[in-house]
Amino acid sequence: MLAIETRGLTRLFEGKPAVEDLDLTAPVVLDLSAATRIQIVLEAEQGGGRAFALLSSPVARARAIPAVWTRHASGRITSKAGQAED
Repeated sequence: MLAIETRGLTRLFEGKPAVEDLDLTAPVVLDLSAATRIQIVLEAEQGGGRAFALLSSPVARARAIPAVWTRHASGRITSKAGQAED
């Protein structure tokens, strides 16, 4: 199972982060015999939230091979500051 750490997000959003407009585009398939890079791209704040994308790329065996990144999910992270915890 893959767990995502959210402590850093609470510092960015001054409260409990919430995911909005989540678009799941492809499953993340992890090959146990090869390494995979996972990257979360977080854009600059705009309109009270930040757009994000979750991508992965197999680790190339040779440096000359360019990385191919696959987008798995995208959406927007906003703050639920001042709202009660679930």
